[in-house]
Amino acid sequence: MSTGPRSKDFLDLGDILQAAHLVDAAKLAQLRSDAQKRGRPLWHALTHDEAVTADELFRALRQEVRVPVLAADQLPTISVPPELLQAIPPKTAQRLGMMPLERSTDGRRAGLAMVDPTDDITPLWPALTAAGVSEVRRFLVHL
Repeated sequence: MSTGPRSKDFLDLGDILQAAHLVDAAKLAQLRSDAQKRGRPLWHALTHDEAVTADELFRALRQEVRVPVLAADQLPTISVPPELLQAIPPKTAQRLGMMPLERSTDGRRAGLAMVDPTDDITPLWPALTAAGVSEVRRFLVHL
């Protein structure tokens, strides 16, 4: 699904929410700035500010972004490989709204559950590459 930081198959989260008429351009610009200043993802700024609800965010992404959806009841059954936990420690994963899921048998592909699958994962690539991962498959998960 994704061999680089952000798949070019996707619109950005802000564009998706604007197209769905869930946030206007001025509010989006303010929240983008807030997110960047705080080092948080845009989805966090949007939900924290209550510009959109977690349900609205999920529905808009589910409709626009063509990635598999991971249901909340599936999460407890996932056993994350230790090397992925090292590459994406739990505190980092929580802050970014993602969770490493699985690794292919050859070790080159990994799955990531993400609140925002359009999010840029550039900061994670050095650690993922060090773990031998060269491709990431994104899954949508509800906040």
